Parts: sequence; structure tokens; C-alpha cells
Amino acid sequence: MRVVDRSAGQAYSVFWDPRSERQILRVSPGGYCVTQGSHLISTVLGSCVATCIRDPKAQVAGMNHFMLPEAPDDGHEEWRGLTGMEARYGNFAMECLINELMARGAAKERMQVKVFGGGDVLGAERSGASLARSVGNRNIAFVREYLKSEGLVVMSQDLGGRVSRSVRYLPITGQVWVKHMEHRTSSEEAAYRKRLHDERVETNDVEFF
Repeated sequence: MRVVDRSAGQAYSVFWDPRSERQILRVSPGGYCVTQGSHLISTVLGSCVATCIRDPKAQVAGMNHFMLPEAPDDGHEEWRGLTGMEARYGNFAMECLINELMARGAAKERMQVKVFGGGDVLGAERSGASLARSVGNRNIAFVREYLKSEGLVVMSQDLGGRVSRSVRYLPITGQVWVKHMEHRTSSEEAAYRKRLHDERVETNDVEFF
């Protein structure tokens, strides 16, 4: 497995999947990936949200994976000391993904958007949870409002619920496969959240399997 970590949060690992006979670009929490190849893009989501965007004419597509809705305007971080401007924030993650797509020839009016995640994996809905534990619902509200404000129409979505999700996205066709994992949070997300806390760094063709 080869790990790619580029500027502006474009972070993913690359490995060969013999079953699909394709390279898989696995997006890390707080990262994104853009490709013009025939790869699969994958990620695993708990309360995080992933947005898949494709321009079929430019033959470019990408996915992000963000953990928190928006960085506060005043620079004060309310998420237990997590600060910074990385793509873990929805507003930066969306800007990074869209800007990279447009830099490779994509146009907003041709973008096909699909969104996934925002699971209530910590039981916020049933326990009267704190701000941190309701992050899934806040991520969903954010991504819907952001896409609406940008004039981008969601073609397919699988959001919320008390599940984690494994997502695979095939950019050349726009096809998505989603696997639900009941009552499980993403170990990647949990590890990423812990690392950030410790470091205190500033068409409807979705298929289920």
C-alpha cells in the first residue's frame, strides 16, 4: 500500500483490489481525493460525511471526508481544543474538492453530486447528547445547506441513521456502492479524532451490499 499525502488535505492511500481489478484510492478522515483515472475511491464513515462529485464531460471526479461542519468565524474552536484550517471542516473540505475539480476542467453546472454518512453512531438522538455527540446531524445539515447555496443538486444520498458506512465510488461511471454496518463507529474516524485531540493541531445508482 502506498500512502499519498499532498498539500491542502489531499490525503489517501493506494492499494490494488484483486476482486474489482482496480486500484483503490482510500480517502482518510479529514482528506480528499480527485482523479481522472479508472480507480475506485473508497472511505469508511461514522458521523463524518463524504461528498462525491463528478463532471462526466471533463471526466474528473473526487471524494472528500470531513469530520466537523464548519470552522468558527472568530477562530475559536468549540470542539474540545481541535483547531486549524484542514479539510476536516466541511466548509474547507468542500472548497478544496470543488476547486481541485474545477482546476482539472470541471464546471459547476455539470457537477453530479452524491452524499453519504452522518450516522448517529454515538447514540446522540436517543441520549440527549452533547454538541460533540450530535456531530452527525450537524454534518448533514451543513452539507445540504452548502450544496444548496452553491446551486449543486444532490442526485443520490444515504445520510443519517444509526449506522456506519463503507462507501466505494467509481468515478468513470458515477456508480456508488454502500455497505451499512450497524451500531459501529469508524475506527479510522475514532483514531483521527483522538490524534487531533492529542496533538491539538490548528442519477440514483447507489447500490447497497
